[in-house]
Amino acid sequence: MTEGRSFPDMLKSLSNPRYASMLVLGFASGLPLMMVFQKLSFWLRDVGIDRATIGFMYWITIAYTLKFLWSPVVDRVVIPVLGPRLGQRRSWMVAAIAGTAIGLLVIGFSNPGQALGVTLLGAFILAYSGATLDIAIDAWRIESAGPDDQGYMAAIYQLGYRFAIMFAGFGLGLAEFFPWYVTFSVMAATMTIGGFLVLAMKEPERAARAVGPRTSFVKSVANAIIEPFGQLKDRLGVWIIAVAGVVALYRLPDFTMGVMASPLYSDLGYSKAAVGAIQGGMVLGYCSSARLREGSRSRGGAL
Repeated sequence: MTEGRSFPDMLKSLSNPRYASMLVLGFASGLPLMMVFQKLSFWLRDVGIDRATIGFMYWITIAYTLKFLWSPVVDRVVIPVLGPRLGQRRSWMVAAIAGTAIGLLVIGFSNPGQALGVTLLGAFILAYSGATLDIAIDAWRIESAGPDDQGYMAAIYQLGYRFAIMFAGFGLGLAEFFPWYVTFSVMAATMTIGGFLVLAMKEPERAARAVGPRTSFVKSVANAIIEPFGQLKDRLGVWIIAVAGVVALYRLPDFTMGVMASPLYSDLGYSKAAVGAIQGGMVLGYCSSARLREGSRSRGGAL
């Protein structure tokens, strides 16, 4: 049982490889979302992309809302080469992390002011890879711990996620002193390190369950999608439409309107270092305090 654990107890428990792995995975899950959801929108506004275009292109983050549609694929389909070597969960995590790193690099080395389509492609790769990573991490967590530990594992995951939010704030502040491609390259390198750490994690034993007779990759994907949704239809009947609507749309305002906060900060004249210092906390606060005070004085207040 994990009831009654204090914060010091939680810190001590991170010496357990399973809990330490959950912290790493929480960080890896949060970083792609923060980069595509907040930092990229600041850059787009910084180079003069109008707010309407920024808001419209962020329909791409609906990937995080619709990820339930391809979660059966992640659950059942074995990735060629990687799957037999790493196992079902770790192979999908490594593949998704590689996708996030590629997406970050495509964005970083693009020029949104002149070739917005390339930037949008990178954002697409980043968002859908990040959403896929979330699916694989949830499966790994559920299969790596018993029911009594699930709440504790989720709490450690959230701690890692918050660290990612702070580190993304550091990335925004970094863009004040270096070109944007440096920021996105640092984030891509960080995700790559996370991928190597996944290789050191233990594949859950429950993930080694039978997945049915071997078929072609395409047929495996089709079966992974059709069968689970067929089961839902049998269970819910006509109510499957309402349930799917709630699952797909309940966070839609957050993913389509929350992104406009960063363009607002840019329009108000706050520097990237100032916004990054607030979002990154103590990670960035010291190195950008002078610029933060300058930005605050120029606008008569703080964020």
